[in-house]
Amino acid sequence: MHTRSVFAVLAAAAWLAPGALVHAAPATATPTDVPADSLAADSTLSLAALERWVLERNPDLEAMRWALAAAGERSKMAGALMDPELEFTVGPASFDEADLPAAYRIGVKQMLPWAKLGPQRSAARHEASADSAGVAALRNQVLRLTRATYVEYWQGDASLRVVRELQGLIEEFRRVALSRYASGLVGEADPLMAEAEQARLEHDAITYTRLRDTARAQLNSLLHREGGAPLPAAPAGFPPPGSVPPLATLVGHAVRNRPEVAAAEARARAGQARLTLAGRQWLPDVEVMAAYDRFMMEEPYRPMVGVSVNLPLWFGRISAARREAQAGVAEGVAATAGARDRVAFEVQEAYARVLDSAHEAGIVRHAELPVNQRALGAARAGYESGRNDFLTLLNAERDLTRARLAEIRVAAEYRMGLADLEQAVGVALAGAFPETPANEEGTR
Repeated sequence: MHTRSVFAVLAAAAWLAPGALVHAAPATATPTDVPADSLAADSTLSLAALERWVLERNPDLEAMRWALAAAGERSKMAGALMDPELEFTVGPASFDEADLPAAYRIGVKQMLPWAKLGPQRSAARHEASADSAGVAALRNQVLRLTRATYVEYWQGDASLRVVRELQGLIEEFRRVALSRYASGLVGEADPLMAEAEQARLEHDAITYTRLRDTARAQLNSLLHREGGAPLPAAPAGFPPPGSVPPLATLVGHAVRNRPEVAAAEARARAGQARLTLAGRQWLPDVEVMAAYDRFMMEEPYRPMVGVSVNLPLWFGRISAARREAQAGVAEGVAATAGARDRVAFEVQEAYARVLDSAHEAGIVRHAELPVNQRALGAARAGYESGRNDFLTLLNAERDLTRARLAEIRVAAEYRMGLADLEQAVGVALAGAFPETPANEEGTR
């Protein structure tokens, strides 16, 4: 009989503690490791492939993914019942009494705060959603840095090629100047100026080599590789500035979909759930118990069940908790509005930079560069025929150098502006929206 009673108590304990069974969470798969050799397999580094590799290999994103997995598990714990309490009591003196049975009591208690589990679970779930939005925001930041560094990698390489071409051109000028000097047509200053210009271009070559190598090290860092690891060559160039969607379309999409706004909205919903929870602190928590008491002499009285409740009488503490939760709700609403305002401004600022750089790129490509190319040709012909001096030729070369490097610079600024705009909108622009010419004034 005693054994049956003990089993009855343990069965009641199992019924009271449904959360006692622990289910193992499925393991989170780690991102696929990309072989380092594949990064040097292609002749040209593709931005699409680079972005894919960065998203798979970047350790900061990997850390955020694991943090998100942990947040998801916390949301499960927040809505679960507390562990039951098991109690066991013995009367030591009863073991010395031969004519009396051993006296002991075994029981289990379980707190059942039914009215509060739902808001707790809801608040934790919304906080996990905010963390998930944080991962998306970090992804946008990493992609923006990847795109901007890719542009710098191209800019350094393209500028270096221009400088090397111009060094070859200056070497031709120097040979012409030496020939004319040997013929007594010009002074020694002409070939000396050519040599000085060669030295200046060599310094520019060192600067652009450093820009390219620094960008390569940054890309390798994003890929979790050694800084000096080889990368495929930068692309030969980018298409000229094309078209971007209207500003109103981009702002509307960003305000609705940017992860920073989604995170603020999720935290506001979590604050609302905490307010609901604070309002339910007036409700008592129920505790149920089951026990078997061998201290009772009458055997029918030994099995016991019971219910207890707490008395929420400390009104000051409960009211203060509710006011705190109300302030948290107001904070969440204001933070969401602030996030929307910041996102809208970031889109507008990046959009203006894209339009300005597209306009400047058109001026350099269609006006400055052709004029300077023709001017250099005329100055070279004039110098070789003796109609103008070497300084005129050198100034024409410098103007062309500035124009060609400006063409690369503004192309890089346009691409970096697009990277900023895509981060501000939260999505890649290509194919995502109806297109409008980038230099159309009505889109401002």
